[in-house]
Order: sequence, then C-alpha cells, then structure tokens
Amino acid sequence: MTSSASALRLLSLNVNGLRLPATRRTLFRELLQGLWDVIVLQETHHNNEAEGLTWAREGAGTGQPWLGQSFWSCPTNNPTAVGGVAVLFRAGAAVGEITRVAEVAGKFLLVTVRHAGDVCAIASVYAPTYRPERCQFFVEQLLPLVSPIEHPLLLGGDFNCVAEPPSTRLTLVSVLPALTPWVFAGTG
Repeated sequence: MTSSASALRLLSLNVNGLRLPATRRTLFRELLQGLWDVIVLQETHHNNEAEGLTWAREGAGTGQPWLGQSFWSCPTNNPTAVGGVAVLFRAGAAVGEITRVAEVAGKFLLVTVRHAGDVCAIASVYAPTYRPERCQFFVEQLLPLVSPIEHPLLLGGDFNCVAEPPSTRLTLVSVLPALTPWVFAGTG
C-alpha cells in the first residue's frame, strides 16, 4: 500500500500551441491550481528552450510564475514553430536529482528523477502525424532511446494514433477541469 504522500501525479496534455499569451496564461493558471506533480506537454510550438523557459517564468501572468523546473525541446530549423515537447515539475513536488537524459528534437524528451527513494524516467512524446514518418520515428528513434531504460518509465504524449478522428474539437479550457492525474508510486 502506498501513501498519497509518496504518489507522483502525472498529467500529459497536447496544448496545440502556446504562442498566444492568453493560451499560456490559461494553461499555467490551471496547472498552478492543479494537483499534478509532473506535466508533460506536446505541441508547444516554442522556437527554442530559452523561449519555453521564459513562458514558464511568465506562468499565469503577473505575480503567478511557474516556480518548478521545466525542460523544453523543439525541432531544429523550425521557422513555423510546430511540434515541441516539455516536461514540467510543480514547485514542491517530491522529486530530486532531475536530469535531462535524451531527446529527439521537438518530438521526444526524457528526464530521470529520484522519487520516494527510487529513480524513474519521465518522457513526453509528440509523434509525427503521417503514418510512414510515425512508424519510422517509433522504430528508429523512440525505441532505441526507451529500450535500455532500467527504471520505471512514465510515458505521456500524443502518439497520433487514432482509429477515428474526433467529431468535436476540445479546447484546453474545456478539458483541464475534467482530467484525473495518473499516479506513480515508488517501489520503496
């Protein structure tokens, strides 16, 4: 039995772009009020890591910065700023020794953390939308990076694998209140 004090709550969210300040403020306002310790984001649309870090510092607006650590990865040579992934840690989350381990620019970001005495790996994935590129990404890029991991792996992402397209489009504001965090409990 694991106590809630040692649980690690994870949220994975495709944000469909954070270039608009109002969208970023909405996201960070919800994240600051939420229960999640770790947030993995996909489709952030940032141009470089410095921009992502700036967005986190801005947080929900004046006086409401994101105080936890954040890691950002964007595609190289990306004038349109599509794609992008991030891993964010809530300030005060029961994690330590956070290390950036691997990335595939703008598609995959892997970090390891110490939690409840154990090391675990946390990754954000944004898979290509076209099937041939997606299959190649999974087999040639993602699998070689995650296969050797000897720790529990928390993998969140947009895998772009759906049986049918959704009939309605959900927005960040309509989805966040209904989300239930995933919980990882250390083995110790």
